[in-house]
Amino acid sequence: VRNFFFRLNCLIKYLEIKARKINGLFNENGLFDFYNNRIPSFVHTTKLFEQWYTETEKESPDILLVKEDDLFIPQIDEFSSAHFPDEIILNGNRLELNYQYAPFKPVDGASLICPLHLLGQIKQFHLDWAIQGFLREKVLALFRSLPKTFRVKLQPASNWVSGFLEFKISKSNSLTAELCRYSFERFGVDLQQDSFRMADIPPFLNIRLVVNSPENELLADDRDLTILQTRLKIKADEEFDRITEIEIPISNWQDWSAHKFSVQTNILSKAGEVVGYPALVNNNKKNLFIKIFQSIEDADAEHINGLVRLFEIENKDSVIYLYQKFPVSKETKVYFTVITKNSAIFIDIIANRTIRYALGIEKNPTRDPEEFKQLMVAAREKVYAFSEEMAHSLEDTVTACNEMNNFLMKCKGPAFAQSVKDLEDSFSLLMSPENFNEYTAEFIFNLSKIIKGFALRAERIAHSPLKDIQKSSLVLPYLKPYLDNKKKIETYAGSLKSVVIYLEDLFFFRTSVYAQEIKLPKKISTKIMDESLEKFNQFLKKITFSN
Repeated sequence: VRNFFFRLNCLIKYLEIKARKINGLFNENGLFDFYNNRIPSFVHTTKLFEQWYTETEKESPDILLVKEDDLFIPQIDEFSSAHFPDEIILNGNRLELNYQYAPFKPVDGASLICPLHLLGQIKQFHLDWAIQGFLREKVLALFRSLPKTFRVKLQPASNWVSGFLEFKISKSNSLTAELCRYSFERFGVDLQQDSFRMADIPPFLNIRLVVNSPENELLADDRDLTILQTRLKIKADEEFDRITEIEIPISNWQDWSAHKFSVQTNILSKAGEVVGYPALVNNNKKNLFIKIFQSIEDADAEHINGLVRLFEIENKDSVIYLYQKFPVSKETKVYFTVITKNSAIFIDIIANRTIRYALGIEKNPTRDPEEFKQLMVAAREKVYAFSEEMAHSLEDTVTACNEMNNFLMKCKGPAFAQSVKDLEDSFSLLMSPENFNEYTAEFIFNLSKIIKGFALRAERIAHSPLKDIQKSSLVLPYLKPYLDNKKKIETYAGSLKSVVIYLEDLFFFRTSVYAQEIKLPKKISTKIMDESLEKFNQFLKKITFSN
């Protein structure tokens, strides 16, 4: 009996720590009433209790089963121990959640213990919805973190919070993403996720993620998932590769068909079950093999190049034509060789992008061998026409560059200095080898339109530099984050794919601002640029805290 009450007391005290209600949960009088109403008055010794209970539990086994309502002081908000779980289930793996009440200390609040190989599998939504007991308080704190201009439109805060908790929430999205959706659908207020100042949120409301090594030693901890995943990405990828150990050689389409895979697969690894994302990987442009990645983003990036290599293996005649006789003029080849620093690299890039474009795999990196077979059949018929289209686009790009330079020759004097410098700096950014080597097929196919926009802008600067400066005010807020972080980006050793995606959107947007008459494959509005900037800021956050 004493052991029972000791365990019960520990349980209650731990619940008070979880809910941050020290000495605020346990209802001593309620517990007394519970037992006083069920245990007969003649039971006043341990022996009598055991005799009575042995007989009574046969007919009423739950007679002394204590419920939370019997133990807890009535709370203003609904309270349940289920709102403060002891674990998170991640792809079949149980990750321990523990709680501490230690205000102003790094360990305050909930901590999630994560093995290194599972770090890349955690998404923000796993953390955001894990502890329902903190949700109302966290949503209120997020409201208070908003700029006043938004709070005025959404107040009163209590109604906004209660409305969100009754809103049809998608728990496959992050909390801030759902708050943005809720605010737009219910109030017509277009929030962005970076509208919330996360630094203003009390630390205990964000789960502290603790990453352990295979030897169960602490590697790192942080309350910011993005920072932690960036800091430990190389180690986490290496550990994931070690425990999965899957590399299947692929020589041709038949091999892939015999080992076909889905976008996502469950793998029984050395460390238990994990979720992986298979991809065809091109090893030094010679061998292909199937490899499993931690994230769909990494898998897609590798798989696209793997599909290009598989097309090359299955269509050698087309490949020889593209890589050895690409129909681009000598003048154009010389011009872009100067930009990319190497003629062979230039041809490799445009041949690779032509194949990607013909296959349509940048938008659909298919994992289905049969679907890819059909894509190859269609691509074989289109690849020659697309190579001609690519060559014309690049030749038109050179022509537009010459037009731009001719107009810039007319822009002499202080009145033109600001616009000319911006245009020249933007052109250098557009055509830098690092960026050009990473551009998508769609962007390179439309490069001539982008440069034509530069030429039209140069012509208009010559006529009215003041109007150009006014238009530049629309573009500067999106260009400035890149310029402010340029040195940091240049020294970053990891993938710059996020930078290139942002720059492509930025150059399409610039064209629509300075040369609206040019028809682009997609129109980039300020709203789309705001969303693109938000993703770019997430990348900047990563490289700031990367090792």
